[in-house]
Amino acid sequence: LLHHWGIQVYHLTPNSILHISIFVHICEAFLGIEPHFDLFQHLFHLKPQPSDTGIDVVGGAGLQLCQGVGSKYIPYKMTGKVIDWKDLWFYIENQAPALPRRSAGPPVKRASWNSRGGNVDQVNYLLGKIDLLKKNHKICGASVVAHWSLRRIQPLQQ
Repeated sequence: LLHHWGIQVYHLTPNSILHISIFVHICEAFLGIEPHFDLFQHLFHLKPQPSDTGIDVVGGAGLQLCQGVGSKYIPYKMTGKVIDWKDLWFYIENQAPALPRRSAGPPVKRASWNSRGGNVDQVNYLLGKIDLLKKNHKICGASVVAHWSLRRIQPLQQ
């Protein structure tokens, strides 16, 4: 998902990673599809952190729901502000088999960060499926995270 925007995970805030995790699990477990970038781009945009003029290397971009789409997506609340989260995170050496090389410096803001994507017919169809999940099965952010934890995290712990 992030490759299309030219951004790496270490550039993102913790809440952004949660947005991605919920979105990917909705696509895979509830819609039965691979993550759909046009839907993702319709729902979310990237905001430079802390500002357009001063972008941090770590946490330099934050995913936010686009204005006017909150009612079309599943409801959930994010932590309003994670104060000093960077002090609690750490980095480890990238040993073989290596992850992709990280780019030096902060992310570079692109116009595509605020693009609403394409495939409008597919996006509208998937938004309709999400609406049915909300109405018929009461799907919300908490239920998606619980399902993800039970299906993906708990088996790994065992």
